[in-house]
Amino acid sequence: RLLIANRYDSACIFCEGMAAIKLIGMWGLINIDERLVIQPFYASVSDFSNGLAIVSNGMYGLIDKQGKHRFELEYSKIIRTSAGTYIMADKRGQQGLASAEGRLILSPFYEQLDDIGTGLIVATRNNKKGIYDHSGKLLASFVHDEVVSLPSYVLIR
Repeated sequence: RLLIANRYDSACIFCEGMAAIKLIGMWGLINIDERLVIQPFYASVSDFSNGLAIVSNGMYGLIDKQGKHRFELEYSKIIRTSAGTYIMADKRGQQGLASAEGRLILSPFYEQLDDIGTGLIVATRNNKKGIYDHSGKLLASFVHDEVVSLPSYVLIR
């Protein structure tokens, strides 16, 4: 049974009750009843996760299912981490961390944030590395030259 009409240029699978559709070269979102919830305005739209999707029009932002921007289109990059948080780079390339609910956890003033897949974020500031958890709690201060993640533990040098 055809769930999405063939009037779209392209369509993605439903995720959390929403599907991205492409119409006249731009992406928007429809709900399960195929009602247009978010007008085709974006160059790209990710799947929803915890009620948020990454959108882009040259710059990146986060929207909720009503189309409200949790973070405006002012980031040069947004990456969803393994824990569902978001690493976000501002126009200067400085990186910060946002929660799965779209709340800023770490302001963007780190040279680099890396999700090492163990519930930890390795942050680089002034060429030194520190470790945060996904809630923004500092676990290791910025005095380390190297952090290596192995399956069962993390090596810090």
